[in-house]
Amino acid sequence: VQGFASFMILSNFFINAFEAQVNPEPGGHVEQVLDDLDIFFTAIFTAELIWNMSSFWFIAFWNSAWNIFDSGIIAVSIAGLAGAMPSGLNVLRALRAV
Repeated sequence: VQGFASFMILSNFFINAFEAQVNPEPGGHVEQVLDDLDIFFTAIFTAELIWNMSSFWFIAFWNSAWNIFDSGIIAVSIAGLAGAMPSGLNVLRALRAV
């Protein structure tokens, strides 16, 4: 499980780096593919967070600073997908690589 999570984090990091370098044309095919990948990674990381939360029980989960940090990053990612974040703050999703 840890190997899969590490692979997903590394893959997401490289895709975010690619997106920053390419700066896809708004409304173009590349932007759509990158948006779809962002949804995919957010869903995977959200599922991993829920699994982690349930395996540590709810109270013990919140005693870890890393879990709190991870929860914040996932919340920012979900808010960004929902359009509730100013576009400049969407770069915070790159912190998923931490």
